[in-house]
Amino acid sequence: MIPFPEYEKYDAIGLAELAQSGEVSPDELLEAAIARIESRNPLVNAVINKLYDQARAQLEHLHPQQPLYGAPFLLQDLNAEVRKTPTSAGSRLFCSRPVFHDCELVQRYRRAGLVIAGKTNTAELGLAVTTEPQLFGASRNPWDLSRSPGGSSGGAAAAVAVGMTPVAHAVDIGGSLRAPAVSCGLFGFKPSRGREPEGHTWGRLQGMAVDHVISRSVRDSAMLLSVSAGLENTEQCYRRALTGPRRPLRIAICEKPFFSATLNNDSLLALDRAAMVCEDMGHEVIQYTLSLDEEELTQAYLTIVAGETAQMVRQVSPSGRPRRGDLELATHLLFNLGLSKTAAEFAWATQVMNQAGRRLETLFQQFDVLLTPAMAGPPTRLGELAPSQQEKLLLELARSIPMTPLLNLLAQNIRARSFSLTPFSPLFNMGGQPAMMLPVWWNQDDLPIGVQFAAGIGQERLLFSLAAQMERALPWFQRRPPLAEPPSMTSAAHLVWRRTAGYDWGGRMAAEG
Repeated sequence: MIPFPEYEKYDAIGLAELAQSGEVSPDELLEAAIARIESRNPLVNAVINKLYDQARAQLEHLHPQQPLYGAPFLLQDLNAEVRKTPTSAGSRLFCSRPVFHDCELVQRYRRAGLVIAGKTNTAELGLAVTTEPQLFGASRNPWDLSRSPGGSSGGAAAAVAVGMTPVAHAVDIGGSLRAPAVSCGLFGFKPSRGREPEGHTWGRLQGMAVDHVISRSVRDSAMLLSVSAGLENTEQCYRRALTGPRRPLRIAICEKPFFSATLNNDSLLALDRAAMVCEDMGHEVIQYTLSLDEEELTQAYLTIVAGETAQMVRQVSPSGRPRRGDLELATHLLFNLGLSKTAAEFAWATQVMNQAGRRLETLFQQFDVLLTPAMAGPPTRLGELAPSQQEKLLLELARSIPMTPLLNLLAQNIRARSFSLTPFSPLFNMGGQPAMMLPVWWNQDDLPIGVQFAAGIGQERLLFSLAAQMERALPWFQRRPPLAEPPSMTSAAHLVWRRTAGYDWGGRMAAEG
């Protein structure tokens, strides 16, 4: 029987409070998390490095005064460096790279009492909107195992959605924390640029890459941002924003995608519902269209990502160049594209990024918040974004003969496909503004559909306050995915699967709170 059946009823703060009161021990919490990882991970492929021995050793250093005392936690296998544990970044090239100490962010998580039980699957170098790395295989969306949980933080989102841990670290590069969260019916929050420490050795993509967490509750996200920003024991703790005074907000609502995409009706219905809820709460919602130079923004984004990718790969490769097979074809393409860029082009791209930030800050002088769809439609099916056979041949050619026009063409095509799924999120990585995604409803296929709210730089408290209001109006905490049955199982394997998934022998779902 799976231990501590009430485990899923609690968020990280709730579990810590149980441990602080003595109702359960941190050891019991860890074993509850481990049992769920062991039973549910085969279904979703969320955890790719289990750190159980390290976690058990960490229990000896906990004390009840820690705000998240004993709460189990997972780290995305990207950015978050753990001593004596490889950070693979979903890549063969990086998976044997030595790590000699915890990065500052991980140290802060540990000091808060979080117990790190493992590392989660990620797209290679965090560069894709699905989590299907060749190194570890695809993560699966618990709401539909034929679909992706999103990327690059799909492992973290899938893990939280099936209840392995109530919260997990994730990285947002172009929406790659927010989109997986909402794809799995969870809360995803991207802080302002520079809000958290940059103590690890990974590239920050000129500030576009931001660490935070995917959570089931808003208050866990607020508490974890306080921890990572070093504010958990101060008057500035973000949790205070959840219950502080509120005022009516001016909310701009925009349904026109920032990057070329066709919006599914599900996303538009979610936007309408969120707008009505905001109006019911006393906020003013005003239609708005944001005019942008899509081609310029896309080229700048690609230039920065490619340049930073080239530098990261050169830093790790013994010869300064990856060997054949070290990188996936799309990543190798970005490496070669990055090498082809000049310093002037990189400076231009950074200038475009900064201009986007100023353009958005002008908007946030007129409005408190911007509301958009979260994604263009429901979570994509696994393999849907894979290159065609012809594209693979061209990618192979570009790897062997890196001609700049071909590199640019292929990179533009890949990025266009990605942005067509997440056309509203990359802009806030470029501009540096905080943004959050949350589920609003579940469509006829029982897939979560959500919206995005963004605000001016430094306005995390405003967003958390609004998130708490939305959480009360449209509660999602208790909405959990069915552990859908894998296809093509033999009878014996099916019985084993049902047992590990939490079913009793009579075919009924075993009670787990």
